[in-house]
Amino acid sequence: LEDANTLSHQPFPSNLRQSSHYFIDEKRFFWYIYSLLPSFHGANLHLSHINLHPTSLLEAQRTIAALVKENARLRDLAFSDELTKLMKRDPVLDRMNRELRIRAHEKRAPKDGVESMAVVAVDLVGFKKVNDHNGHVFGDAVLVQTAQALSGAVRQNDLVARWGGDEFVLVLWNISIHDAATVLERARKAIRALGNGLDARMGCVVWERSMGHVEAQALLDAADANERALRRH
Repeated sequence: LEDANTLSHQPFPSNLRQSSHYFIDEKRFFWYIYSLLPSFHGANLHLSHINLHPTSLLEAQRTIAALVKENARLRDLAFSDELTKLMKRDPVLDRMNRELRIRAHEKRAPKDGVESMAVVAVDLVGFKKVNDHNGHVFGDAVLVQTAQALSGAVRQNDLVARWGGDEFVLVLWNISIHDAATVLERARKAIRALGNGLDARMGCVVWERSMGHVEAQALLDAADANERALRRH
């Protein structure tokens, strides 16, 4: 049996070349399949085992398309909240930590990238009452509307994430305290404008590159503490 490394150095088999007319965009598809063989290190492969019947080749094409679609679905589940389609907690933390580590160790200000970030903890005021009174289906619809309102209130490159339940997080890149306050007020007005009787309580903390390295979770904890402090007033 010939392994994948040996196959990768052989000329393209004539019997496979002859089968190319069975495909839509045939050559590119089959060359793609053939190019995958070297990636199966140590695999015992033999081209004579491949069924070249047109039906089998089309079935293989459909199988690969289905696998690509399923992989995209699983990726979305890992990164996005299924209900609101917002980012989940872990992808946001990863993005924040990556930016924080890069910028904190740069000696000079970068020409582009993150110089500061505002982290905002958002809690929906009155959601539990609305959810209990109207049911979970209505509550889910309110969460989706809130996600859309927050996404529309921030700038194009900012992040909006669902943190769980009726809690959301905003990450605003390259922004001053003054400008962050403007975005927060715009977000709060957008939630009020939904007309479902809800309001938003927001705690904010701003990191600047001059502060050095800090973990993303510490910023989120600080923003959450500021939000909880507002509950007592």
